[in-house]
Amino acid sequence: MKRFFWISALLLTMSVTLFAQPDRIGVGLSFAQAIYFNYGDTGNPGINVRTWVPLDKRRTMFIVPSITAYKPHVSNPGTSSFEPTLYLFHGDLDFQYRIFKEKTLTVVGLAGVNYTHLISKIELMIPDMVDPPVDDAAYGIGPNIGAGLEMRMSSFWDFNVSAKYAFPGIVFNDPATIPIEDPTAKPKFISSPLSALVIEVQAVYYFSSRGKGYRR
Repeated sequence: MKRFFWISALLLTMSVTLFAQPDRIGVGLSFAQAIYFNYGDTGNPGINVRTWVPLDKRRTMFIVPSITAYKPHVSNPGTSSFEPTLYLFHGDLDFQYRIFKEKTLTVVGLAGVNYTHLISKIELMIPDMVDPPVDDAAYGIGPNIGAGLEMRMSSFWDFNVSAKYAFPGIVFNDPATIPIEDPTAKPKFISSPLSALVIEVQAVYYFSSRGKGYRR
């Protein structure tokens, strides 16, 4: 029930912002730090789609919803008694603020909420394997923070580069963080097993002209 509530709230918020007259749309590639889960790890790249909804007339503040689907990754192909395939999905809702602007270059900061969803599918190479691993899934919601560069290429097009760190699935005093070699140690006060650094590049299209484009 809790999982359904958070997913519904995120999708509803994203839907509302999509209908609030966004001024541009971006499509590009995402590269995320690998996450190990259920005997496998996640792959790259991901396809990212996002839009910007302005919050002020000067267009210095935006709400930015985005979704990303990453390339499925098969671990240990042909070298194990089973092959795990991991599917990774991200949903983000960020607040973006312009920090600095000089001619065709804009520096922005961003902070918001990240939803991460992992799906693990296990293919058994040995059908009668004793105590085989099984399919599994995990999800987490948490904050993210980052920064980016927006480079104006023409009156309708930008090229963007950004980096952020997401902390979904924050856990306090998680027993899983106790080292195996020191079982008497205390667990970490705070941990995020699904956290990852994400770097993105995007081509961005504006729905209306911004006047003259880039000139040397």
